[in-house]
Amino acid sequence: MNIATKYGENMKAKHILASVAGAALLGGAFLVPAHADSFQDFTPETVQNNDKLPVVNTYRANNFLKANVLNAYPVCNAGEDLRTVIYKVSTNFEPKGTISTTNRTNASVPLTQTLSKTESISFTYHSDLNAGVSATASTNTPAGQGPNASITASLAKTIGYSISYSLSYTAGQQIGPYQVPAGNTGEATYGFRTITMTGTQQACKPNGTWGHAFAWTSKAPVKNEVVVKMYATPDGALGGNGDTNASQDAGYPQPTEKFVASTELKPVDPDAVNDGKLDLAPFLTVSTAKAAGYAGTVALRVKNVGTENYYGEFPTVSFLVKVHQVSGPQGVDRRITTGRFKGSTVEDLGFDRASSTRTFRVTMSNLIKPQQEMLLANFNFGDGYIGSANGKHKRLQNWIEVSQLGRLAKDVSISNDRYLDSRTLGVTLTDGRKAKANLGVF
Repeated sequence: MNIATKYGENMKAKHILASVAGAALLGGAFLVPAHADSFQDFTPETVQNNDKLPVVNTYRANNFLKANVLNAYPVCNAGEDLRTVIYKVSTNFEPKGTISTTNRTNASVPLTQTLSKTESISFTYHSDLNAGVSATASTNTPAGQGPNASITASLAKTIGYSISYSLSYTAGQQIGPYQVPAGNTGEATYGFRTITMTGTQQACKPNGTWGHAFAWTSKAPVKNEVVVKMYATPDGALGGNGDTNASQDAGYPQPTEKFVASTELKPVDPDAVNDGKLDLAPFLTVSTAKAAGYAGTVALRVKNVGTENYYGEFPTVSFLVKVHQVSGPQGVDRRITTGRFKGSTVEDLGFDRASSTRTFRVTMSNLIKPQQEMLLANFNFGDGYIGSANGKHKRLQNWIEVSQLGRLAKDVSISNDRYLDSRTLGVTLTDGRKAKANLGVF
């Protein structure tokens, strides 16, 4: 199946748009065409209400891939397409005001108020790809217009939310009434429920491959919301403790939903037949001058050992990199900085002090041909020297475990891409691709 056919089958939503006012910059000289009657395809590569991240949105100005004289297998249309990958989603209640009354009578009283001023909220986004111009701050791109507004709406719909580009409470609007029981204090906090999505965004390069990944985030209103709580004692003012009403609105603030990309290695069908067509083999390379516990760089590379081109949008093709400790004081972190290449992204998932392990997720975004190698990322280890005790120096030494996290459905070969130990002969090679002992300790 060629790439164009794959994209044709994956097109899930086609929207015919009129002229888009003030097309957003894609970075540098890249512009999003905004011609009347042009086709705009927003393609979330996952199913409705699937909270398993990441979610990928491919924004393309045409409903097919164009031929590219620089690349026989383009994955995007040069100068037109955007690729947005979302790794984290959260919803938040943003309060705008609170009305309150304390009922010292023997009967219930209504809690209500007419607003004296208008409160509003609008869709915003930030993308380092286009210098971070907010959709509402730009005079040329009002809220709800431009590619990033449509991308946000499409991504939100994919995970089960319907956004608005702006919402408001107007002067003269009434909040309530809510019945406050005798002897209780009632509070009604009015505001907006929003959805925030965080990830990366890439523009298509002239050769038809995805370029450098830039930080991207958006926040969009979902609905007007009022949080009501009743309490008889002062501690009820905090988080809803002492609430007397049993409604689902009791308590403030509401719990925030958080969806974060999974790092779980999913099982592969044990009965699946490996035909060798789709198979990636990750490995590490390092200079022979790199000494254990001293500063130096380790590169993560991947080789397509299958017989077909390897490329996928969903699930994303990704790798889990765990830096474990060989020796040195337990629970002490090592300074590690990262680099990324060929449109890949590197996420630092944090340090687990209990196991002395730092974890990274590396996501590949471009096609790799059979027998081709691709440099995805490097890990720059700081010096492992951390001081001395009893006149003896202490030095941290580490090893790396690599596993393929996201794979294409027909890639069922896991023997060469899971739980790879950098200390095992052949997993870590020299920059000249030679296998030598003692290369895998850093």
